[in-house]
Amino acid sequence: MNSMNLNAELFRQLSVIADDEKLMEKALKALRRLAKERLSKIDKAKEAVPYTMEELDRWLDEGEAEEGGTSSHDVFTQMEKKYPWLCE
Repeated sequence: MNSMNLNAELFRQLSVIADDEKLMEKALKALRRLAKERLSKIDKAKEAVPYTMEELDRWLDEGEAEEGGTSSHDVFTQMEKKYPWLCE
C-alpha cells in the first residue's frame, strides 16, 4: 500500500471506533508508542553521524595531499596476490 492508501485506511478504521472512548484511548496510546519508537530511531540515526561534511571533505583533502602511502591500485594488487580466491 502506498502512503495515501495507508492514511485513508487508518482514518477509516478510526472512524469505526470513534464513538468508543476506551478504544480511542487504546488506539491513541498505541500510536504514541509507535511515534516514540520512531522518534527514538531518528534520534539514534542523528547521533550516528558525528562528523560534518566539511570535516570529512577536509580529511579527504589532507589524505590526498599527503605524499607516500599506497595507491588503491597497489592495495588491490597486493590483495589479489595474498587472497586470490576473493578476487575471482
